[in-house]
Amino acid sequence: MTFDQNYSSFLRVQNTAKFQYNGISAGLFQDPIRNQFYDHILKECKGKRCIDVGSGSGMLAFIALKHGAKHVTCFEQNPKSASHIRNAAKRMKLSKKITVINDEFRASKYNSYGLKNIDLIFHEVIGSYIWNETMHSSFDVPLPIRIIPSYYDIRFSILNLTQDQYNELINLEVSPTLSEPFNLGIDLPSEFSEYYQDVIKSTSYLYHSPAHILDIQKHAFNLLKSFYDVNQMQLVGTHRFDINDHEHYKTRRVIQFKLPQTDDPYLIVIRPFFYCSEDLVFDFKIMSAFTGYYRPIIVPPQSCHRAFRYRIFENDMKIDKLWIK
Repeated sequence: MTFDQNYSSFLRVQNTAKFQYNGISAGLFQDPIRNQFYDHILKECKGKRCIDVGSGSGMLAFIALKHGAKHVTCFEQNPKSASHIRNAAKRMKLSKKITVINDEFRASKYNSYGLKNIDLIFHEVIGSYIWNETMHSSFDVPLPIRIIPSYYDIRFSILNLTQDQYNELINLEVSPTLSEPFNLGIDLPSEFSEYYQDVIKSTSYLYHSPAHILDIQKHAFNLLKSFYDVNQMQLVGTHRFDINDHEHYKTRRVIQFKLPQTDDPYLIVIRPFFYCSEDLVFDFKIMSAFTGYYRPIIVPPQSCHRAFRYRIFENDMKIDKLWIK
């Protein structure tokens, strides 16, 4: 039996992707805010034997070693990524301080790994909606070893939209290039392109799908930001989860709150706050894999949804009975 057959369903699907993954996440090297967050919290690794869960490029392991970790065991399920970590460690002359295990980490299988004297576990398995990558499968049961990042707040807010604002977002989502000036590449009077530009602007490309996570790229960042700056955001709930508090595995598995009863469109904005300590909080209100702030859930007009529910360990986010994807 291969490791892959033992993987969670999420990773089995990921590993069967048709494209050829080269084992490198370019986004990690272009996300200084996230990297600065880890550079701060991994100071706690000094003098400790650590586990890095979901190592990817191994950046966090090397940050931990920079801060004086005795040894880091890297769990990385992708064989190419695991190979990159070994190669980078060799070039950096750190091979003796890093062990790479090409497998998915599961807390419920911890005793089978044969690891001894581990002081600290750190991870980088947080997705856009906090628990929607592999967090719920990696840390499926509580562990007696301290884990960092350890706790965070997720704040859920409602942002009411006008019909025009909703139309702008949906049009950009469906047809992002239509908002850009024409480049015909041929010589025709300007009146031609001006006329058809007006036609497109006056035509609705809207698809009134059920509530879904808004999928707009960087070209729409400023538009969404302008709505945040102008529209009033209403806080509807805050959920705290501490991965080192075993009671939270029982009592805080579900996030739920009522939705406004309105015919108007609105956004559900999810904003995480990660704690390094009681007095030091990282607010990831940025375009980043850490946050849903710029990938909100968009609720179309006349939906009249009643409740939001997110079972974080089951990776199950729903509005009423509608699964959000």
